[in-house]
Amino acid sequence: MFEVNWADLQRPLQGIVGVVRHMIQLLIATVRIATENRELRASRRPLAQVYAWALFGLAWWSYVPTIVFMLARCATSTSASVAIVVGASLALAVMAWWLARFAPQFLLGYAWAAGMLALHIGLSLGLVTPAGAVSLTAWAHAASQVLLAVLLAAATVELFCDPELTGDQHFAHLALLWMPFAIMSGVASIIWFVSLGALNTVPVLAPEFYGEWRAGFVTGPPFDLRLGEYVTAFAVALIGVAALVVVLAYFRPPRGVPAGLHAQNAFAVWLRISPALLAIAGIVLGVSLFLPGKAPAEPMSMLGLYGVSALRLVPFLLFLLPQLRPVVDVIGDVAFYLTPGRLSIRGEAVRRVRRLVKDVAERDLGDLVLVGFSQGSVLGRVGLAESGSRPATLATVGCPIGSLYARFLHWTHAPPLGEGVRWWNGFHDGDFIAGPVPGVDEDDPLGPGAHDRYELDEPVIDIVLGAAAGGQAGGP
Repeated sequence: MFEVNWADLQRPLQGIVGVVRHMIQLLIATVRIATENRELRASRRPLAQVYAWALFGLAWWSYVPTIVFMLARCATSTSASVAIVVGASLALAVMAWWLARFAPQFLLGYAWAAGMLALHIGLSLGLVTPAGAVSLTAWAHAASQVLLAVLLAAATVELFCDPELTGDQHFAHLALLWMPFAIMSGVASIIWFVSLGALNTVPVLAPEFYGEWRAGFVTGPPFDLRLGEYVTAFAVALIGVAALVVVLAYFRPPRGVPAGLHAQNAFAVWLRISPALLAIAGIVLGVSLFLPGKAPAEPMSMLGLYGVSALRLVPFLLFLLPQLRPVVDVIGDVAFYLTPGRLSIRGEAVRRVRRLVKDVAERDLGDLVLVGFSQGSVLGRVGLAESGSRPATLATVGCPIGSLYARFLHWTHAPPLGEGVRWWNGFHDGDFIAGPVPGVDEDDPLGPGAHDRYELDEPVIDIVLGAAAGGQAGGP
């Protein structure tokens, strides 16, 4: 009996830094799935690919110059102002270098860093007025956000024109595009909040200079900052609350409907409601572009604005609690399997399964019984198929291939299994991940239970014990 371990390939490191790193990589992975994955037809979406460049190349960085020049404007000395701009530019360049390893769009971060330095040099030489510099950063930020919204709308139309996708698949693929943007908006609010708080705590900054920065800011793009922040914060927070309602739906299924299936259906509803909430917020923001530009008159008011705005992330942060963490883990398993590039675990994980299958065959250890749980069932299915034809039994439990991959993502488990391979699939009624799988030899509902303790089910015990007696068992 052998075990194929793959949990070491993409899991968050310990501590807050590890969690933040994992979440950033997860956001990148989801966008790359929706714009580059060939199996999901995403590579055929040029507008979605342009959206990815706008998201990671423009919107990701656009708020940084505005914050940096606010802090530089509030500096009590020229040397402090220079240190803020140069230090921020170097930090931005380092961040661009690190992120570009995962997605090439982040290379535009170098241009933002160079632009901040050039603008500060122009300000020092008198080529640009202080108000003009602030106004320019505000315009860059607003233009990036508007362009991103337009491209997201265009990518949505492009996506829904794909006739091979079902309704669930259309909205699931769309979520891969808008969800990172929604989370990023909350992170930007937190950075704004911390930066504004620094005005009252960092010695080289003076809040009395905030008014001069604000004077330049309100001469920028004509939008109501307070309205925009409150509307987007409310929409994103509602999406997070709706996600928590999906969790509650799992515990309150209608009579006669398995809890797992009810949770999957509730998730399908959430996929439809969430973009509608964002669309409403976008319409309100569009209207605000025709209103006079406004920003809070006092730094403490601005601090309060972004403090409230940052609360949009609270419902999502609840999913980091141990009781809800399995939801995030499942999303990560799927995202890091399907994403292309450096973040993908697929190649190495499947290679480990193939090595096991090859080793059993070369050592003539008998017929192979491959048992896969949850994402491990996907790895086992693909690894066994890519290992060629040989007698084997594939036993999958808690398998998301039918209920998640096929239903929501349009993913198939090609190539086909070889001759002599029997595929048995078992699932609990209360498993929110699993369900029947198309193409199996036998789908076996195992009765009550959640996404765990499959090793206690009699059919699973029989398969493993039978393998131990007459063959070799292995499992990812």
